[in-house]
Amino acid sequence: MHDFIDKVLADLITIDSSPHADKTRIIEYAAKITKSFGMDNEIFGRDAPSLLAHFGEGGVHFSGHLDTVPRGDNWKYEQGEKINGRVYGRGALDMKGGCVSMLETAKRLVAAKINFSLSFTTDEETTMNGAELIAKTDAIKNAQAIVICEPTDFDVITFEKGVYQFKLITRGKIAHASMLELGENAIMKMNRLITTLEDMTIPPKTPLNEISLNVSKIAGGEKINVVPAKCVLEVDVRFPPAYSFKDVKALIEKKLSTANLTFEWETMHKLPPVKVDPDQKVIKKMVRISKGKIRGALYATEMVRFFPINKKVMVCGPGDPKRAHTIDEYIELKDLYKAADIYEKYAREIMKIPNP
Repeated sequence: MHDFIDKVLADLITIDSSPHADKTRIIEYAAKITKSFGMDNEIFGRDAPSLLAHFGEGGVHFSGHLDTVPRGDNWKYEQGEKINGRVYGRGALDMKGGCVSMLETAKRLVAAKINFSLSFTTDEETTMNGAELIAKTDAIKNAQAIVICEPTDFDVITFEKGVYQFKLITRGKIAHASMLELGENAIMKMNRLITTLEDMTIPPKTPLNEISLNVSKIAGGEKINVVPAKCVLEVDVRFPPAYSFKDVKALIEKKLSTANLTFEWETMHKLPPVKVDPDQKVIKKMVRISKGKIRGALYATEMVRFFPINKKVMVCGPGDPKRAHTIDEYIELKDLYKAADIYEKYAREIMKIPNP
């Protein structure tokens, strides 16, 4: 009964879709499956292609992404290795597992002649431009509900924090390391800036309601015997709906000003927070069917791209999100089977078609 899920998951995990991989292969694999069901396909973009597949018009739209973060080192298990009902591999949880449940649901809904659509993107872990393109289509505008199948342990996410990522650049003056008086050390300048932000890097007591800041990456200097002339810091900030981008930047700039230094600020990426009305009937219906609870998320999903077009959007999927991006990431196959059952029942109830 579950052979389809088991096989397709193993296939998807073995297809590399990390940042520098060719994403065309994995999108073509998914498109071949949806076409075999009898769905109409559209592919958007080239470098990070996205697939939109639909059967009829309206109904539920199921959303997933097939790209992953890099695998990393020190894994105990091979990609796609199956042990005691768990499948290991980068992307098994986040979120090729959920995508396989979507495909199993699609197979069932086409067989039952129930209208719906689904989409797969390959740049969710970076820009989410694929979802932005999909959001402009009639499939999103006319969807009676949108379910993003990211791992939530079957809770229903109606709120997620915004993202603000930026660079700080300090500049100094190059000189021989033995003659410090002739140079200016850009790394030491950056150190002073980092110190002003230190209190914001402390994990918040109420993460969903507070701003958090991560000093993510730093690069500076050329050689050990040279005074560094440039240092670049990358920073990731997460913030709740109570704040705007302007508020966040003003707060950080105020703290940085205490260092009394000249520096450059370069915005890299930003996504606003999302807050969906949890009292919508379509939300309550998913809560009842999934037997989860309504809650918020500290991370961003492609909900941020769909929400401006269609407010009937939520995140609900299989697996514990705390295992995402970790070593020996895995998904429980039983959760994928459960997700397909939930999605099918939800799509049927939305379209007022009883279970067989």
